[in-house]
This record gives sequence, C-alpha cells and structure tokens, in this order.
Amino acid sequence: MSTEQHSDLKEIFARAAEIAKVVPESMQGAAFDRALDALAGVERPLSATRPAPPEAPPARKRERASKPGSESIGSSTGAKKAGRPGPKQLLEKLHAGGFFAETRTMGAILKHIEAQLGYRYKATDLSPALVRVLRDGKLKRTKDQNGQYEYQQA
Repeated sequence: MSTEQHSDLKEIFARAAEIAKVVPESMQGAAFDRALDALAGVERPLSATRPAPPEAPPARKRERASKPGSESIGSSTGAKKAGRPGPKQLLEKLHAGGFFAETRTMGAILKHIEAQLGYRYKATDLSPALVRVLRDGKLKRTKDQNGQYEYQQA
C-alpha cells in the first residue's frame, strides 16, 4: 500500500469517526460503518448494515412466593383469613347491622369504625366504597346545611 493510499484511508477513517461522534453512543459503531461506506464509495442496502434485532427470550410466568404458614397444597380457591376488612366489606357490615338507620356523615362513620370496631380508615379510603354501596342501592345520601353528605339506609 502506498503512502498516498495510506493517508487517504487515514483521512476517511478520521472523517468517519467525526461523523460517528454526533450520534448516541449506542449507535456510534453502526454510524461509523455507514460513514466509512459512504466515504469509500461503497453502496450497500440499509438492511445489510443493520444487525438483526436480538431475539427476546420467551416471557416466563413468575410464581408468587407463598407466605409462611399459608397452605398452597390443594387449595386453589382459599378463602381469606380474618384480618382488617376492606372498606366496602366494612360498610356493608355496618349496613346489615342497622348502623345507617340514622343519617351519618363521613366523620361520624369514621369515628364509629375507630371507636366501636377498632379499625382506622381515612376518609379517602371510605369515600369510593360509600359511593359503590350507594350505587348498589343500599344507601341514599343527602347534603346537610354545611354541604357535607349524610348517608342513610335506602
């Protein structure tokens, strides 16, 4: 190889490296190859320079780790054990027990749940559940003079 060809190649490589610097690092290798081809006058279809995308491994279904003491052998539909009831379940229990025979505000409902049943809920926990029970037709609501909703048995 002559010195003239050597210096031409050095110049082509330097220009290709300059072009590749302006693209994201993850694409610099491909950009360098494309620039080198263009500068050297080699024409290849775009698909020939792109590597095939890596084949993703098949997704595996992850099994949930069981809690200590839980029975997983032979129990496909295990009922929940006693614990803190969900907001809707608790409101339906209050409804069935006649708690809503009188009108109750959110504050009164929260106080009763904490004082009598021993559960602490926030208004933001109970509000959507109250609306669901209301839409189920078990409760009705009206606004008091302060603009607060009062809930009563339907």
